[in-house]
Amino acid sequence: MTPQNVIEKLEQGWELRNRGTGWWLCEPMIPYKRTESLPVPEELVSQLEKDDIIQTKLLTTSAIGLLKQP
Repeated sequence: MTPQNVIEKLEQGWELRNRGTGWWLCEPMIPYKRTESLPVPEELVSQLEKDDIIQTKLLTTSAIGLLKQP
């Protein structure tokens, strides 16, 4: 995986995600079709961010409401 590979995939609509298992390039979702995900080394993501090519954001997880137990 090279910086150019990541940039090309992002331009094609892929998403760069980290859900606690490292960074992955994820193909756009298509209903009823298995999509591809490619691992991206942490060092590469850090370099792209340092070079001001990408920006990373830490999003919060979903919250749920539960009934209190008496």
